[in-house]
Amino acid sequence: MATLSFDDQRLRVDLTGREKVAGLHGDIEVPLSEVRDVRLEPDPIAAVRGMRAPGLAIPGRTKIGTWRGHDHRSFVVARRVTIGIRADRYKAEVPTVTGPLARRSPIHVDEVRWARAHTERRLKFTIPGPMTIVDTLADEHYRDRRRLALEFARIINEEARELVAAGLDVLQLDEPAFNVYMDDVAAWGIEALHRAIDGLGCTTAVHICYGYGIKANIDWKQTLGSEWRQYEQTFPLLAQSRIDQVSLECANSRVPLSLLGLLAGKDVLVGCIDVASTTVETPAEVAATIRRALAYVPADRLYPCTNCGMVPLPRAVARAKLHALGAGARLARRELGG
Repeated sequence: MATLSFDDQRLRVDLTGREKVAGLHGDIEVPLSEVRDVRLEPDPIAAVRGMRAPGLAIPGRTKIGTWRGHDHRSFVVARRVTIGIRADRYKAEVPTVTGPLARRSPIHVDEVRWARAHTERRLKFTIPGPMTIVDTLADEHYRDRRRLALEFARIINEEARELVAAGLDVLQLDEPAFNVYMDDVAAWGIEALHRAIDGLGCTTAVHICYGYGIKANIDWKQTLGSEWRQYEQTFPLLAQSRIDQVSLECANSRVPLSLLGLLAGKDVLVGCIDVASTTVETPAEVAATIRRALAYVPADRLYPCTNCGMVPLPRAVARAKLHALGAGARLARRELGG
C-alpha cells in the first residue's frame, strides 16, 4: 500500500512496486506550499470520478492510477481490504498497516481530562488490547502477529502513561481475541499485555468475553457446546500475570463458574448483564449471578459488571441494564451485611 510522509518542505507518496506497475506512475513529491486541502475520504473508491487513463480498476475493490474528468485529473491509490475476524467468524473491511507504527500525538487524553474534571470517583478507561487490534487489521509491513502486537503494546503504553498522568485510575485492555487464539495467548499474548502496562501507576485490567451481541457472535456461541471452557486455558496464565483485574462473561452464558477459582489472587469483574439481549435484567437476577460467583471469588475481590460493551443496544435499554446492575449489586451487598 502507498505510504504517505512529509517534512517541512514537501509531501511524498511512495508507491509499492505493484502500484507503480498498475498505475503506470512513479513516486510523487509535492511541495507543501502547493497542498491546498487534506481530508479523510470515507469511501475513496466511490469518490473517484472520471475516466481511467491509465490505471487499474477492479469494480468496488481497487482503483490505482490516473482518473481524468472534464475539469480535473486525479491520481488514486485506493483498495478495500477484507479479512476474516476472530478466526474467520465474520468478514470485515479493515485498515492496513503499511509501515512502521508510530504514535504522533495523544488520542484519548482530552476525554480523560474532561471526565476527571467532572467526577471525584475512580475513573476507568478501556482500550482494545494488542492481540485484538492485530486480529482486526491487515498487515503488509511486519507480517508477524507477535511483532505487530508488541509494537501496538508499545504505543498503548505510551498513551496509557499520559492517561494516568491526566488522572486515570483504572486502565482496561479489551481482549476478546484471547477466547479464540489460546495458543497465541501463551506464546505472546501475555507478553504483549505486560508491555502495554509496563510502569503504569494505575490499576490494570483485561477483559475477555465472547463478543458483542451481534449475529456472528451469537451464532458462534451456539457452536460451543453445553459448556464454554475457553477460560480454562487463559485464566491460569492471567493468574500468574502482572494484570490486577480480569473481566469476564457470566450472565446467560455456559461458562462453568467454577473456572473463576482459577483466578485466585486477582480481582474478578463478573459479567452480570447480558449484552446480547434487549431484555433488561431484574436486580434479583443480577444479585443471583453475584451470589453464584461468590462461591469461587472472595467478596472483596468481586466487582459486578456487564458481559461486554453495549454499543449494539438501544440507549434506553443500555441505561436500564446499568440501573439493574447497580440495584442488583446493592441487593447483594445488603445480603452480605455491607
